[in-house]
Amino acid sequence: MNYLEKNKGITLIALIVTIVVLLILAGVTINAITGNESAMEKATQAREENKLGEELEQIKLCVVNAMSQGLDGKVNDSDLRVQLNGIIAQTEIEKITGAGPWVIQGNSGREYKITNGGLVNAIDTMDKAIISPISVEERSKVPIVITNGDNIEEIKSCTIADTSIATAAKDTDGIWKISGGIITGDEQELTTTMTIEGKSGKKIENISVILLKVTTAKDVIPVPTNSATSTYVKYAMNGQTEDNAEMCRVLYNDDTHGLQIMTTSSVATVNLGKNDNIGANGTGWLKAQDSYNNAIENLNNKAESYINTGDNIVADARCVGSIATMTKNETTHKDKFGHKDDEAGVDTSMGYKGTDTNYIEDFNKMEHLSIRNISSNYWLASRLLSDSGSLIMRFVNSKDKLSESYLMYSSGGGDLPTFGFRPVFLINPTAKIKSGSGTFGDPYILEAGE
Repeated sequence: MNYLEKNKGITLIALIVTIVVLLILAGVTINAITGNESAMEKATQAREENKLGEELEQIKLCVVNAMSQGLDGKVNDSDLRVQLNGIIAQTEIEKITGAGPWVIQGNSGREYKITNGGLVNAIDTMDKAIISPISVEERSKVPIVITNGDNIEEIKSCTIADTSIATAAKDTDGIWKISGGIITGDEQELTTTMTIEGKSGKKIENISVILLKVTTAKDVIPVPTNSATSTYVKYAMNGQTEDNAEMCRVLYNDDTHGLQIMTTSSVATVNLGKNDNIGANGTGWLKAQDSYNNAIENLNNKAESYINTGDNIVADARCVGSIATMTKNETTHKDKFGHKDDEAGVDTSMGYKGTDTNYIEDFNKMEHLSIRNISSNYWLASRLLSDSGSLIMRFVNSKDKLSESYLMYSSGGGDLPTFGFRPVFLINPTAKIKSGSGTFGDPYILEAGE
């Protein structure tokens, strides 16, 4: 009797377990049929996608038929309206005017962009946003372009995670661009993230953006603050090779002047107004006046003759002591140093150029950097008209002092002084460091960038 009662108890437990298992299976089955990501949901989604696909193909067929009506292979708005008649709502057909592109809405509520070249794209996704590829060298000169392509809806906004290194903005043509991202110091790769939001409000977040740094000479060479930081650079002037290139020192390296280097010694001797002594008929006086008035132009033109035009390392050249910053030369429409009559002087009633102060900036900078003295006389491209009317050209003497020399004589004859010549070269902003550490024994060697 006891045995039978024990058996009955085991059967009740098994029944309860069976019921629980059946309930669980029923719940799973019901959820699979009706819940999120359910079979019913997936079936409905598949039907919707199939419906949208059919609508897209139907509109594409209409566009192809419209294109076949023309002789130029383009879609005409009137032909497209005819082909879409009865396919989409009349209010949408009325939107198709002009040369396109046209944006219309299908019966499903989905929008389509149609171009007169025959492209049809659904405007409903932001998952294919493209950052146009751009070369490393170009990143220092033009922004990275962000395009939504033909398959993507209009970009409403674009934001950069770290605005301290780069920013995104829409230009006047409606193109989104990333500006900035140029870093200083050692060459490296800088990465940030970007978020794009479409017109519909859909977003793509955490898009990786690589901002590559271009190492140029200006980035690497330090701003000269003393003799130690005025680094050595070798430049192969016109007619020279890298083996016998001229030794130079950095004179400026800032946004106002750019990167300018100056030869460490005279590269030539120059006589301004040779044989300009006064003759019996006064012709010598007129020659002296002409030499004086054109001295700065002649000195700067001579500096330009030392540019090695084949290497694209130097953008311009001038004689030390001329205007140190760049001005606009309207004749060549090219940024040039102050040449010819750009000095701050005025003509006198006798037709002589007045006094200028061109030399001051270079003269003081060279003194500050301790790179002025080369133990020989050399010209400064700066004039002085004395109170007595003497025509004078400034120069640095062998004792490192500011001095002056007459470009004409008040009487008598004889040749005028012959002094040294130190050109200053403006380095092209794209030039790079090829080798060297900037010391006298291991000067920087430059190469052209792109």
